[in-house]
Amino acid sequence: MLTLHCTQAAARALSQTRQGRTHSPVRDEAPVGALQGWRWQLHAATASRRTVFILMEQHSRFAVALWGIRKGDYAALLQQFWQRIANHLLWLNDDVGGLTESEADAALAECASQHRQTVFLHGGDRSVQQHLNQALAEVRLALSGETPPLEDLLAAAQLDDYLNRGFRQVGRQAAAFVPADAFYLHWLRHAARLDDAALEAVQHRQQALRQAHYAALWGELEA
Repeated sequence: MLTLHCTQAAARALSQTRQGRTHSPVRDEAPVGALQGWRWQLHAATASRRTVFILMEQHSRFAVALWGIRKGDYAALLQQFWQRIANHLLWLNDDVGGLTESEADAALAECASQHRQTVFLHGGDRSVQQHLNQALAEVRLALSGETPPLEDLLAAAQLDDYLNRGFRQVGRQAAAFVPADAFYLHWLRHAARLDDAALEAVQHRQQALRQAHYAALWGELEA
């Protein structure tokens, strides 16, 4: 099950008034199994004079920004969400190489099957909201110029990459982590069913790629 915990702003953006009655997919009580599935926090705000939805996965703090969605059109939100998630996971897999192309396609299908049912719930987590607000500030900065069209998947991927390549920390004593890395590992464990040894090998590749990236940046600064 896919559970989207909605802030008040998100609940308003997902509601629709027809014939004097307000209709909303957001509910107050969680059905059985909703709190054991894939849990995301959903917020809506204005950026570059348009409504932008920010979703953040509670475990990895991986964030996605969606726009171009009409008020109350939660079906369009879910369609765009799954498209962006699938594209980003495939791009991450191309970088790290944790799965073959056929294995990645099978893992995406498994992920969609596991979360075929979606529930929208009122409320959320304060800690997640703090990180989500940071992501929103970055989105507003990135979209301060001309907003990329929805069909520009490269621009959308670059924004997602920008949001999720920095370090985040949950709790003062916890180690910092990279949301993109944590999100990819979560997918490999729960959808591709990789064991601990395979996941550890992927983590080593992630660290090596990050070190090479920072080394290249440092070399450009010294040049």
